[in-house]
Amino acid sequence: MAAGEQKRRAAFRLQSKDFFLRLLVSYFLIPLIPPALLLLRTPGVSRMAFGDWLGIVLIYAAFGLAVMLVLGTPLLFCYSRLGWTGFLPFMAGGGVCAGITSYAVLRGGRNTGLIGFFAVAGILSGLFFRLILFGLRHRNLRS
Repeated sequence: MAAGEQKRRAAFRLQSKDFFLRLLVSYFLIPLIPPALLLLRTPGVSRMAFGDWLGIVLIYAAFGLAVMLVLGTPLLFCYSRLGWTGFLPFMAGGGVCAGITSYAVLRGGRNTGLIGFFAVAGILSGLFFRLILFGLRHRNLRS
């Protein structure tokens, strides 16, 4: 194997600094996607006070980050151990994490339409999480 190929593969190991930085960036950005999509689809957002808008985003992002750390991080290590670095596992994990987060934020399953919306937004979040970590090309990740 060429030295350049070994260097490229080493850059995407779980212990590498590059992977760790990509993981931190994704942990910061990904929980913001579902509430931002909710605000884009909600009528009257332009008349909403900035504090209200920011409160919705930050409350959901805080719950989303907690669920991502508790459930998403073990899923990432499980996927890497199994060699599942394609888009589908990450999208499924994102949908589950966002569904759990919306269930917690909305205090139960009273509003199933919003939980479904957040699950779909979570699928998009999983897609972006995978893109931030690995890019468009499929890379095998082994710990």
